[in-house]
Amino acid sequence: MSIRLWKPSKLTPNAWFAKGEIARLQGKAEEALPHYDRAIELAPRFVAPRLARARIIIDWGKHLDAEPDILAIRGIDAQNPHAAFLHALILALKDKVKEVQAALVATETIPKDFPARVSKSHPLTLFLLGVVSYYRKDYSNAYRHLTAYLKHFPQHLGALKLLASLALSNGDSDYAMHLLERLAPHTPKDIEILAMYGGSLMRARRHREAIGVLEKAASITDPGYSALSRLVMLGLTAGQNADAGKMLKLG
Repeated sequence: MSIRLWKPSKLTPNAWFAKGEIARLQGKAEEALPHYDRAIELAPRFVAPRLARARIIIDWGKHLDAEPDILAIRGIDAQNPHAAFLHALILALKDKVKEVQAALVATETIPKDFPARVSKSHPLTLFLLGVVSYYRKDYSNAYRHLTAYLKHFPQHLGALKLLASLALSNGDSDYAMHLLERLAPHTPKDIEILAMYGGSLMRARRHREAIGVLEKAASITDPGYSALSRLVMLGLTAGQNADAGKMLKLG
């Protein structure tokens, strides 16, 4: 009895995916990619090869190049936890902090069990874990992850902003001020940063500087912004009546 060999053109999507997995597990990522490509070409809604391809691309540090596959997977299976986690990682790279929270809805258990070695070899993951912890109100871990991440990327504005907020919540005004002074020149239209910075300056009794920051916030915010109204009252309390009046007119 003769054995019939399948020609490559006759392989099924599952077979192409299996060939890719064999190559990947042998440490031959570059050889794996064409096999995943062929599986996806034959079955565009086949999630497994898309996810495998995205992981390889992310491992190469090309996170944004993996985004089309991740978005395609989430369009097919919005609750796929691995795709959601990788999507959050990409959003974190793009400083879309609020979108990260939404992407993590399907990943409740993954960040808790994420291997420590991955965090060390992929520093960006530290930022993602910091964001996850922050939105879960696990502030001690958020502080730890973000501080570790900033050792790798000290100028990342999104991480600096979250850490400044945590420092203020923890009553560490000096560290918060240090972070906000680094942030403010680079974020002239970020109302939240201006409000935190102005409030910190007020608490440090640097009233004249605080009024300048809050005037800038008032000029670009919507009427009735609650944080600004609160800070205007701080200005009045500090005896800066004329300047506080200016803010009320601007706001």
